[in-house]
Amino acid sequence: MSGCVRADKTGEVYGRRPEALSNPPMTFRQATGLFFAALGSVAAAAGLWLLSPSPELGTRPLKPPPAEARKPDSPVWLACLTPLDQALRQPDTVYRSILPSRGLATAAMMRPSVVLASYEMEHHQDGPELVNLTLATEAMDRLVIPPGAELSFNQIVGPRLEERGFLPGLMFAQGKVVRGVGGGVCVASTALYNAALLGGLPVLERWMHSGPTSYAAPTRDAAVVYGAKDLRIKNNTNHPIWLRAILDEGRVRVSLLTLQRPHLEVRLVEEGEAFIPPPLETRPGSGSRPVVLEEGSPGCDRRLIRQFLKNGRVVAEEEICRDVRKPRPRVLELPGAAGDPATVSPTPSVEDPSHPGLAPADAPPAGIALPEMQPRPSLE
Repeated sequence: MSGCVRADKTGEVYGRRPEALSNPPMTFRQATGLFFAALGSVAAAAGLWLLSPSPELGTRPLKPPPAEARKPDSPVWLACLTPLDQALRQPDTVYRSILPSRGLATAAMMRPSVVLASYEMEHHQDGPELVNLTLATEAMDRLVIPPGAELSFNQIVGPRLEERGFLPGLMFAQGKVVRGVGGGVCVASTALYNAALLGGLPVLERWMHSGPTSYAAPTRDAAVVYGAKDLRIKNNTNHPIWLRAILDEGRVRVSLLTLQRPHLEVRLVEEGEAFIPPPLETRPGSGSRPVVLEEGSPGCDRRLIRQFLKNGRVVAEEEICRDVRKPRPRVLELPGAAGDPATVSPTPSVEDPSHPGLAPADAPPAGIALPEMQPRPSLE
């Protein structure tokens, strides 16, 4: 059976010479066509692979993470700005240094992460006073206080002039309410003053109002008059301090932000009389009804002490100021009154300090330890 052939299931032939079973030789044209066909298939596969999204980008449906994982915790500095939409870390936030060439490079490389202090209060301002308060708040906002630098309210807000946009508003002058250009800016200085108090920053200069204010109690207000009375605070830390001043819906908020939380807590203690009622004076009159000649105003005699605590214990304290203001009498003209004016319900004697709201000239300024008190430690 030498002439027989046998093939297995795969079709492979045995028992015949290879040359008898080989295919005819492939021409050059056929080989070239097969090559380009294979090359085209490879190119098409590569194109589809490049156009299709990668598995990491969503080709396969992935199980969404829980809501807690998708919503990160709010940073600490955002707490003092809520509910504002603008945040500190946005690229378009521009900061200005209180010094011409110091602090801007530091502010550009770093961003605040800790709320040193934040103070918010109602301002009760409207009309021209609100315009003046808005200008002062905008001047304060986004400032950088470099380490060791002092901030002057009058310097950053500038003179209150009508050509600069300030309007005549209500203000105090010698205990009486008058109208003057820039009335209302003291609300901004008061908010900054209280934020500095809570932040433990030294207060180098601060003045009380000559009359009671509706937005701050004695020792907690800060009167400013350009060229005469200023509010000055100092950054005594080793880090820059970013300042945000926000005016929103009848409230003003000043926040101080920095890079490191101080290891000491601050507590403010007020002592003395915050309200001394005004006396009543009567004068003879010819009319048939009583006439109020002067409304009068209450006085005060109050001290503000700042304490520094560590683990709940007081480690240092300092006297910030003592506000002493004599009450102005309420004067009535009564019909048929005779004799000299009589004073009813006399008030206790109040001694006027040489500089209301400030320490005497020969005493160390506020922010420096007084002899009878413990020295204020470093906040770092």
